[in-house]
Amino acid sequence: MSSAHKLAVWLYLANASLLAAHEIDSAFWHEWDLFGLPGGIELFLVVNLALLAVVLYGFERVVLWRPGARAFSYILAAAGIFAFSIHMVLIGAGHPEFRAPCSPARCWCLSRRSSSSQVAKGPASSRPPAWDCTRNT
Repeated sequence: MSSAHKLAVWLYLANASLLAAHEIDSAFWHEWDLFGLPGGIELFLVVNLALLAVVLYGFERVVLWRPGARAFSYILAAAGIFAFSIHMVLIGAGHPEFRAPCSPARCWCLSRRSSSSQVAKGPASSRPPAWDCTRNT
């Protein structure tokens, strides 16, 4: 296994772990209510079970370096950037759910892992900005 392949595997695993922790935290805060989504915990669990299956299938693609590995890396990176962006908006709007001590740390990690997980090399300016999750606005 090349060093680039090892790095891709570890970045995918780190990003998937952070997103899983985010979903656990989402269940604690009942984010389906925050966003006005129907179905409550039942739909939340069904959707997350399906998402988990996709993430694990993508991990298998990356570990075995099969076709689609890069696409799954991009999809997971985009999910991390999306989750990070939504949390920044909600922190800015003053939602107390996103001010728990580990929430800013998880946000920071998500932004770093998601932007690092993108396999293609591009100029630094093409990466998402490093938002400050710890600001108290």
